Amino acid sequence: MTAERNDPSATAQAADRTSAAAPPSKLQKDMVERAVEHFSLRARAADRSPRLLIDSQCNLLWQSSDAERLLQPPLPVRAVLLVQEEVAERIVAAPDSREYGALSVNVQAVARAEIVRSVPASAFTPPPKVESSVMRFTPLETPLVPLDELAEFRTFVQAAFGMRRKQLANILRSVRSLSLEEAAAVLAGQGIDPRARPETLSPSQLATLMRASRS
Repeated sequence: MTAERNDPSATAQAADRTSAAAPPSKLQKDMVERAVEHFSLRARAADRSPRLLIDSQCNLLWQSSDAERLLQPPLPVRAVLLVQEEVAERIVAAPDSREYGALSVNVQAVARAEIVRSVPASAFTPPPKVESSVMRFTPLETPLVPLDELAEFRTFVQAAFGMRRKQLANILRSVRSLSLEEAAAVLAGQGIDPRARPETLSPSQLATLMRASRS
């Protein structure tokens, strides 16, 4: 892991690059955790966002939860991660596609995610069993969800996609404790078919639905 040095408040190095091809050890994972916490604490103390460039060698920061974890307040100015190709495709997926899910929504609600380039397994020695992608995350100037609502939004999205085979009216009954009539009315007010499923809604629609369905 390396950090951009333009901002002294966000300067750190926290990775053993010599072990890039090996599976991450508990020590490596702990170093990543501490580095992210370090950036956040220093940013809060300086009342500014950290300016990060994350260069994670294969298998170090490729878990899908890492993208979401980095995109929590205070947001970085920019983050670049090397992730598993499958995870990258899920992050940038469009609504109503096979890859689209809670991860896509939670990231796209606060940042513009881009796949910069593909990295073949042959780029590493020994080669891993997966292909990788370099991704760039740039926080939106105006997030779809205010940062003070982000935790609620992610809980709502995770719950909805946890029941993705159910129709939205039934999901709202479970997640928001609404009657079927109340759920149908909320969805009608948003112009959403009560029979639709969560993967058909955009991040913006899900953010609006979260607010409209509050009891």
